[in-house]
Amino acid sequence: NVICSGGSIPTFMGTPANGILYEWYGPLSDTTGNLGTALASTIANLTPTTIQANYTGTRYFALVVKTTGQVRCADTAFVSLTINPKPLVTPGNLIVCENTPSSGLGTFNLSSLNNAVGGSNTVTWFSNANRTTAINTPTAYMSISGKAYAIVTNLATGCSDTTSASLTVNVKPNAGADLVSTGAICNTIATVDL
Repeated sequence: NVICSGGSIPTFMGTPANGILYEWYGPLSDTTGNLGTALASTIANLTPTTIQANYTGTRYFALVVKTTGQVRCADTAFVSLTINPKPLVTPGNLIVCENTPSSGLGTFNLSSLNNAVGGSNTVTWFSNANRTTAINTPTAYMSISGKAYAIVTNLATGCSDTTSASLTVNVKPNAGADLVSTGAICNTIATVDL
């Protein structure tokens, strides 16, 4: 069983049978050490609590089954649960000038933030907070001031997390229309008699 941190915790399924006692133990760092104190569950199935599954890496849960009666027999089975961490993410920030005066629009290179917001992980950019509308050309994303949203994914583990980037469009000053002169400027060279 492999999940990402904060993901849905699986239920471990034993085989229910009459005349059997069930004891669950864990999380355990290995399958050879002392089992410690039994968990509260006394049935064949166990869904670890968020407290019991508050770790990263691989841990084990043990199911001890015991028969009832004058002669009690027991057996132990182990199940592993690996919890991979989400990738580390950081909010980003970009500032550009307006494309044209008074338009309010700027062109942002969101891809230039990939390393800053997600390190070496894969970054996918979206225009909405629900992250359902992908930005097809993140190297030239035209927008007003606001935010762009990202999903950062570690391809090795499949785990992901979200972050965003603040986008600021600075006003472009207007220098007015180009001046074109129709008159000619002549140079008069004087002649001097020596």
